Amino acid sequence: YQRRVHGIKNMNEGERIYTELKSSKVKQNAMKSWRPSNTPYQNFVLFLTFGILFLAIGFLYVISSATITTVITNYSGNSTEIRVPIQIKTRMNPPIYLYYSITGLHQNYRRFAVSKNAEQLSGKKLKTRSEAKSCYPVFTEAERMEYANAGNEIANPCGLAPKYMFNDEINLQNGIGQEVPIDRNNLIFPSEKGKYLESPNSWVNTSTGQFATWMKISPVAPIKKLYGKINIPLEGEYIFLIQNSYHKIVHAYGGQRSIILSTGTFLGGAQYFLGTTFIVAAALLLVFAVAYKYC
Repeated sequence: YQRRVHGIKNMNEGERIYTELKSSKVKQNAMKSWRPSNTPYQNFVLFLTFGILFLAIGFLYVISSATITTVITNYSGNSTEIRVPIQIKTRMNPPIYLYYSITGLHQNYRRFAVSKNAEQLSGKKLKTRSEAKSCYPVFTEAERMEYANAGNEIANPCGLAPKYMFNDEINLQNGIGQEVPIDRNNLIFPSEKGKYLESPNSWVNTSTGQFATWMKISPVAPIKKLYGKINIPLEGEYIFLIQNSYHKIVHAYGGQRSIILSTGTFLGGAQYFLGTTFIVAAALLLVFAVAYKYC
């Protein structure tokens, strides 16, 4: 068969081809290749170049982070309507990002992260627990609401991740009672729009940017999520008006809730840690450069 496929006429010819292949440069790992052997001076230039580059990037992050203004306000409480006064001493220029922060709840816990049903979030109606098995341990409305009389119909959406969605309504007023507009529409990338579709009889609108933002698993604690954007400058006295229905969930885990107002730069938010990391790496590279030069 091999002689027929490869056009080999006799065994002697086959043995010759086999011997040539066996002793080829490919088989013997003897192909020509570039094998760099840097001199100390070349290593000095390499480390010096990257050291200066990392140092510049690090200082850029630190300096840009120093220009960011951040106001953090804790509003944990048991009442359903909360008024939280804030004082903005330094003028904040738009765009101003409004975040909510939650402690005591860990989205990166595996059971929490996988407890949802992708087909249901894409618009499919689930009727049985077997269809919704990925939502364990929150299948039904009774399990979602923790109320036995809520019924055994499959919750829409089901799962731990949707159940614990942040649902406080946050509004902002200035010192004379005028409402400050908050843009809640452009919270996700255009490519993420349409990932979650709204289903009929759903207890929450799963097609909104706020739901999509919540469903992005936070890799670290505390949880910090974008709630909206403010496109006018802020300075002076303001009041947050919060319709609060989330406190029972947070208090069950001993957590706290906060509102964060923050400006940004072309590099994003405050990145002191990243900037410090670049500076430390640059220092090490420059030490190696000096060692190669003078040692």
